[in-house]
Amino acid sequence: MATNSEFVGFPFLLFILEHFYKLTSSNYQEVKERLGTDAVIKHFIFKFSRDNTFHVFKKAYQEKDIKTAFRAMHTLKGLCASLGFVSLFNSASALCDKLKEDKMPGALEVFLCEKKYNALMKHIRALSD
Repeated sequence: MATNSEFVGFPFLLFILEHFYKLTSSNYQEVKERLGTDAVIKHFIFKFSRDNTFHVFKKAYQEKDIKTAFRAMHTLKGLCASLGFVSLFNSASALCDKLKEDKMPGALEVFLCEKKYNALMKHIRALSD
């Protein structure tokens, strides 16, 4: 089976990305308008998958470091906005709002955000297969 990297520049990459964004309940066309090409979108999706921002947040949350947790969650929120990851963006935004008020989010809020993050990462891994 061919790898995804062999499809750059072909209509098949468009199909793969449209399907990926449908699975993640996101809007492919909005992202395409913002980032321009399928190759750029794919590049940044895979770059997102290697980003450690969520793990920085989790560590800061466990250590009750509000400032670092806020910075990490704010970064994650921005990445999600740029890439159109709506579900994770909404969850990150809610956590950001709480952290901005110098309040630690509850365990359930963090669990739900992590669940969305893990689901997104699962779809990204499938995209790379």
